[in-house]
Amino acid sequence: MLKIEALNPQYAAKAAYICGEKRLTYAKLYEKAERIAAVLKAQGGGAVAVLGNKEPEMIISILACIMARRAYVPLEDNLPQARIAAAIRQAECTLVLKNGSACPDCGIPCSTLAELEHTPDKAACGGAQNAEIPTEQENSGAQNETAYIIFTSGSTGTPKGVPISYANLGNFTRWICSDEVLSGFEHPVVLNPASFGFDLSVAGIYYALSAGGTIVTVSREEQKSFDGIFAALQKNSAEIAVLTPTFMKLCLLNADFNEENFPRLRCCWFCGERLEKALCEKLLRRFPSLKIINAYGPTEATCAVCSAMITAETLAAGEPLPVGDISSAACKIEIENGEIILSGTSVFGGYIGAAERTGGRFATGDLGEIRGGKLYCTGRADGRIKYKGYRIELGDIEANILAIGGVRACCAVAKRSKNGDTAYIKVFVSAEPTLGEETLRTALKSAMPEYMIPKVIEFLPQLPVNEHGKTDRRLLEHYEENL
Repeated sequence: MLKIEALNPQYAAKAAYICGEKRLTYAKLYEKAERIAAVLKAQGGGAVAVLGNKEPEMIISILACIMARRAYVPLEDNLPQARIAAAIRQAECTLVLKNGSACPDCGIPCSTLAELEHTPDKAACGGAQNAEIPTEQENSGAQNETAYIIFTSGSTGTPKGVPISYANLGNFTRWICSDEVLSGFEHPVVLNPASFGFDLSVAGIYYALSAGGTIVTVSREEQKSFDGIFAALQKNSAEIAVLTPTFMKLCLLNADFNEENFPRLRCCWFCGERLEKALCEKLLRRFPSLKIINAYGPTEATCAVCSAMITAETLAAGEPLPVGDISSAACKIEIENGEIILSGTSVFGGYIGAAERTGGRFATGDLGEIRGGKLYCTGRADGRIKYKGYRIELGDIEANILAIGGVRACCAVAKRSKNGDTAYIKVFVSAEPTLGEETLRTALKSAMPEYMIPKVIEFLPQLPVNEHGKTDRRLLEHYEENL
């Protein structure tokens, strides 16, 4: 089994988690998680919604759920209340652990960690073995149980719940800690600014805790300005950064972000969106000895399944940059009709509530090719896009707009930058004359996360249709060019 190193006495005084001014040692993390796990086990089963931002209570809640063998469902507390409640209902949660936020209106018990800690007559937690993650090689019934559920955008307007099993998680943890990926760092300080509701956080959590390292994140307050982000980075001397290219672009806005001021930064592990050649070149100019790793994988395959080293030689070969070495991947990777197909222990069993099961095989919707033993992503085959590190279904945006009174039709499109990435989201709307943009935006803010709300809304008397009588999405994608 892969042990979470909170169990190792030598790490007792070491910081396990840092967010802003708040620090949590391994000893305190394990002590608190064990207490909460005891209560969770005594209460019975069912998934646990973990609601908050990046406060230390979030990582305590997550580890407690792992120890109690109850699936955790991480949810950002700044999401619209309706979306939070829908996710809780869909995951069939039996408890909400709230961390500094109000109880959602979902009709199930809601508690804080402090309240659970003082629950009388707690059952014994069961010991250290409960902080271990079973792997596929072990004959354990626990490996098929759900470890966590993360929600992605859904084409119908309903978020999709992705259940990841202990076997999935164990396989991912083994892979990311392997010699081919992130070995060679002794008790590393790992910067992972992703929120817990974004699956990129999985990489930082389980890599750092398995290696006896320290997770450093950026608080909501620090993230409001680059000065805050920069101060957090400098203060905590991260050795490894697990982040999206978008976050790195923010860092590079400051000329002082360089090897002289950050001498301990040795590796950047990118995932979640396309990594650009220009960004890598700029980064290597600032950090000549930096190790750059480009990783790939959807939420449905446990965060990431492969990665490739990006060197000066790689950059000289041109774009696109490889996203993985096939020989060291966490699962089998194939190309069928131009689409990337994943199979093996990394792959989830199927969405919550869906009748169809994957059978350990997932068609990603990503277009790609394999050349010289390396995987390259070349685009998307459907209406999903990557924006600001998040995977978004354009159909989700459209479904929420169509639910607003007065809207007759709409079409959401991704407006692309020169390199093909999503620069912003635009929506075309046909509506009653009484419906204005302000009313529309107010309604969307109560229904969707901020990152999904279109930057541009354009009203048209009617939307164009193609020869099949459907909205001409292709025409609207190039609307300005066709004027």
